[in-house]
Amino acid sequence: MAINLQVFCYTLLLLCILHDGGVQAKRRQPSSDLLVASSISLLTELVTDQANKIASITTKLDEAGAEIQQLKSDLSASKSKINKLEEGQNEQNENLNGTITKIEGLKSDLSTSQSSIELLKGKQVELANATSSLKNETKADVEELKSEVESLESKLKEKVAAVKTSVTSVSSEIEDLTAKVEEFSWPEGSYCILANGGCPAGFTRYSGNIHAIDTANSGTSYLRPVTFGDSYLRCFSSNSQCTSTSRSWDADIGITSCCK
Repeated sequence: MAINLQVFCYTLLLLCILHDGGVQAKRRQPSSDLLVASSISLLTELVTDQANKIASITTKLDEAGAEIQQLKSDLSASKSKINKLEEGQNEQNENLNGTITKIEGLKSDLSTSQSSIELLKGKQVELANATSSLKNETKADVEELKSEVESLESKLKEKVAAVKTSVTSVSSEIEDLTAKVEEFSWPEGSYCILANGGCPAGFTRYSGNIHAIDTANSGTSYLRPVTFGDSYLRCFSSNSQCTSTSRSWDADIGITSCCK
């Protein structure tokens, strides 16, 4: 805008000079001719510069037009991509809606889980309190039990000591009895004793029996089986048992003795 105004001013000045030159040609000085030539030269340079600038601007406008066409093509491709993106966005929105529904379900489950967790926390606190109380009670019980065990150990030690004393006394008595037995001797004379195993030294073993002794009736009122040492009184049968078969209640007597 400043260059165009400058051109306009120089052009107007040139016209004024030319007009003055036509009217007052006789009074024109040489310096005026020089000013006119200088103005024409400057105006020519300005016009040439403006023409060059217009040509440069035209070239740039052509390049800008080509760029605009390219931008239009890019814009068309971008619109196509945008449409595809919108389609993808719609699909993603549907998926997002499904995800939101799942999230809401998960939130509900989370709320339920949090309630359960809070309930469990309360139970955990109750359990911790009960455990602490139980520990205290158990500690007291353990201390009491330790005291009882110590008391029992003391009493047991006393009883063990008493038993040891008794054992020592009994051992002494056994030794005395053993000595007395070893010193024991059967009375003099001739007699017999019932045998129960081997006979003592100086005695002779004798055995005798009576089989099938007829009894008046059956039953323990008439025959009561008994064994004393190697001697016996029993029913006469194949297995020496009293049964309901005939002659089972017949008596069987056996006597074994040691005599000297």
